[in-house]
Amino acid sequence: MEKKAINDFILWEIDLPDINGSFYYVKLIDNEKGLSIFLRRENEEHRLLKIFFEEGNFLSYINTHESFVLNYWDNIPSELTGNTFYKSKKSYFIDMFHKISVNTYKDFFDITQYSIYTMAFCIDVLSIASPKIKWIKTELPASSSSLPPTAHE
Repeated sequence: MEKKAINDFILWEIDLPDINGSFYYVKLIDNEKGLSIFLRRENEEHRLLKIFFEEGNFLSYINTHESFVLNYWDNIPSELTGNTFYKSKKSYFIDMFHKISVNTYKDFFDITQYSIYTMAFCIDVLSIASPKIKWIKTELPASSSSLPPTAHE
């Protein structure tokens, strides 16, 4: 019988003001600089939360619409549900990464799963270093408020 991993999610404590509560997914950018995830709060078009994983530090990520991950909340202790930011050192995703990489990195990297569960998307990132997180100012396009805002750092 195959031994299954046990998830050990905890709250991901982020040292920024106004970080608690629900967020909405805006966009994700994966390029030569790294992985950037942009989130916003409802009725807060003037700023975005930017979570940046530098290239070389993140190993893998999954971005899934929440309607397709019906058992995600089963993996998180009930007293922690309803938050946006979680992390884990032991998860199904980390086990899957080791399996598909034939355990090549298991003894070399201390991997953390950073999980961002927004109102519509569940984003899980495997990384060997903590991301950089900050609030950035935005400008809304003049033609339509339904378009994603332009971020200015």
